[in-house]
Amino acid sequence: MDKNNPGADRAETGNSSAKETLTTVNDDVFYDEVAKEMETNNLLPGVWTRAFAEADGDENRAKAIYIKRRVAQLAENSRQRQLEEARQRMPIGGDVRAVSWEVVNDRWVLNTYANGDVTMSDKDTGRMWFFNANPCGKKKWADAAAYCDNLTYAGYSDWRLPDKDALNDQFCQKNIFPHVQNGGYWSGTSSADVTASAWYMNMYNGNVDYSYKIDKACVWPVRGGQ
Repeated sequence: MDKNNPGADRAETGNSSAKETLTTVNDDVFYDEVAKEMETNNLLPGVWTRAFAEADGDENRAKAIYIKRRVAQLAENSRQRQLEEARQRMPIGGDVRAVSWEVVNDRWVLNTYANGDVTMSDKDTGRMWFFNANPCGKKKWADAAAYCDNLTYAGYSDWRLPDKDALNDQFCQKNIFPHVQNGGYWSGTSSADVTASAWYMNMYNGNVDYSYKIDKACVWPVRGGQ
C-alpha cells in the first residue's frame, strides 16, 4: 500500500451527525465574468498590464493571457471563500486543513483532505491518528519509527509512533477505525530495563508488553496531543 495514501480504503464509521464538503468549482461562470469585463472594457489594470507586457504588445495575445490569468484568479478566490465558509461550519475538533468533516461521536471527528488523505481527530486528547490503522504492514521497530518520522500526510510532517499509553487508549477506541490488526502495534517507548526492546500493544486482547526491536509489529502513526 502507498504510504502517502493509506486512507484510500476508507470504511464506514457509523452514523455521522455532521458533514461538510466543498463543492467543485465550475470554471464556466468565471469565463462569463471575464467576458463581461472585456465587453465593458472594465479590465483590471494590473493584470492587463502584465499580460500586455508578456505578449510583447500583441493585443490579441494579451487578451488570451488576461483571460487565463483572470479565470485562475477568480477560481482561486472562489475556492478560498468556500474554504473559509466551510471552516466556519467545521465541527469542534475538526482539522482546519481538511475539506470535509464527519462527526463520528462526541469524541472523534473524521477529516478528509483534498488529496484523499483521511485522519481522525481526538477531541479528548488533541491527538490525530491515521484513519487507516494499518498503513504499511509490519516493520521492525527502527523501521517503524523511521516510517513515521519521514511521513508527510494530510499536510503534516510531525508524525510519530504513539507512546504506550496512547496505544492503550486506542485499544478501547479501535472499533471505529478500519484495518485494525489482531496483533502487536509498536509504541515509541523503549524498555528501560532492556534497551534492545520496546513496548507494544496487542490489539487483539489489550495486553501491553515489550518485544525485541528486531521483531516486527504493526504501525499506527499519530501526531499532536501530549
